[in-house]
Amino acid sequence: MSVVTQCDEQAAVAERTNMTAYEGVKAELLHYARLQLDILGDAAGLITSSIHKIPAREESTEVVEAGVPPKAPHECVTNHDLKKALQTAEAFDALYLSLSNRAIKSFEASQRARTTLILKGDMAALHFHRQRYTEAIALWMPVTSNTRGERWEAMDRVVLDKLVVCLRELNRPEDGPALTGVLLRLLDHCARVDRNAADEYAGLLNGVVAAAAEEPATGEGFEGLGMFKVHPKRFMNRVGNEQAHELEVVVESFLGVDVNVKEVRAMLMGKEEQNLICKAEGLVVKPGMNLMRLKCEPVTTAGLYTVEKTMIAIGSKLITYETPRNRLRKSTFEVKGQVDSFDFHARFLPSFVTLRMVDDTSKRTKRVLLIRIGSKITFPTSATLSIIPISLASVPPLTTVQFKTTKSDKVIKDHDMAIQDRLIEIPTFAEDETVSCLIPISVDKNSADMIEI
Repeated sequence: MSVVTQCDEQAAVAERTNMTAYEGVKAELLHYARLQLDILGDAAGLITSSIHKIPAREESTEVVEAGVPPKAPHECVTNHDLKKALQTAEAFDALYLSLSNRAIKSFEASQRARTTLILKGDMAALHFHRQRYTEAIALWMPVTSNTRGERWEAMDRVVLDKLVVCLRELNRPEDGPALTGVLLRLLDHCARVDRNAADEYAGLLNGVVAAAAEEPATGEGFEGLGMFKVHPKRFMNRVGNEQAHELEVVVESFLGVDVNVKEVRAMLMGKEEQNLICKAEGLVVKPGMNLMRLKCEPVTTAGLYTVEKTMIAIGSKLITYETPRNRLRKSTFEVKGQVDSFDFHARFLPSFVTLRMVDDTSKRTKRVLLIRIGSKITFPTSATLSIIPISLASVPPLTTVQFKTTKSDKVIKDHDMAIQDRLIEIPTFAEDETVSCLIPISVDKNSADMIEI
C-alpha cells in the first residue's frame, strides 16, 4: 500500500505519464494487496473463501523455540491499521471493500473489464458470507448480465445459485421478476447437462410465476435459452373472418417437468415489411414435443409471410427464438386476407345432422356445410359464391340453394337462388342483416370427421 501511495504522489507531479498503463499497474498492486488480505482473513477466521480460490498457505520455514507454538500469520502483522482490521469482522470488511473498490476503479480506468467483474464478484461473495443479501444482489445481478457470452458458465452457475438463495431469503414480492430471470438462466445452463437440477429449478420457477402479481412481459429477456427449441410448422388459412387464421408452432422442451407459460407469440414479416402477430395465452409446455396453435390478428394484406421470431413469455420475461436463416424458406407461408366489411363463416354441422342423403351401402357419406354471411354495409346486388372441394370431398349437382335472411336472430325472408356454372348467386341484403344456407357435401366415410374448413 505504501508503494501505491508513493506512486500516486509521483504520478501527480510527473509531466508525462501514460495514465492507462499506470492505472493498470496500480490496479494489479491493489489486487495483490487484497489477495494477501484474503489469506490473513482466512487465518484469522474472518472469511472462509472468496469467489476465487484462496492460495494455499505455505509451510513456515521459521525456526521456533521448543514448546513455543508458532504464530499464526495474522499474529505476525506489525502494521497498525492491518492489525486492527484483523480483530473484528466489521473492521476486516471495511478494509476488504475499500481495497476492492480502489482496485476496481483502477481496473476500469485501464479498461480491464473482466478483472473488474471478478473483483465485484469477490465483494458480493463477502456480503453473501455475512448474509447481507441485498448488497450481494446489487453486485451480482449486473455481474451475471455482463458475463453472458464470456464462456464463464461454471462461474455463472455458482453465482446464480447463490442469487437464488439471496432472493428467496429476502422473499420480497418486488423481486419476483429478478428471481424469474435467474431461474431461467440456470435452466439455460442445466437443461441438457443436469436434468435433476433443471427439473428442480423448473419447479421453483413455476412457483415463483404462480405467486407473482400479474405483470406484462416487459420485453427485457433472453435470446434462445437452451431448455426449449422452437420451429414453425404450418399456417392454416381459415375461411372468412369469423375464425382467426392459425400458425402451428412446435416447442420442444428438454426438461423433465411441465413449465407454465404465459404466452407464445410469433412475429411474421410480409414482403412489403408489414407485420403479422400470432399468439396463444395460458399454455403448458410439457416434456418433449408440444404442438401449439397461435391465433393471428385480422389479416388485411394477403401475401407471403415469413416467421422471423417466436417469443415465449414466462412471468414477466420474454425468451426470443430467431428463425435460423437456413429455415426461413420453410417458415414462409401464403396468408390470405380477411375483409373487415363482411363477416363470412363456414363450418360443417355435427356429423349426425344430415339431409337424409346417407347411403349405408356406399363408401361415401354426406355432411352439411353451413355458410353464413353478414355485412356492415348493404351487400352488392351481383355477388356469387363458389365452393371448391378438396380431394376428399365433392359437391353433388344442385340447381338451386335456399338462403334465409335474418335480422336480430329472426328470419325475415327466404330466397331460392339459382346455380349457374357452379356459381351460387347470393341474395342482396341490407346492413346488419345475415344470409345463410346449407350445402350438402359428399365426403369419404373414413375421412368425414377429418375435414376442416
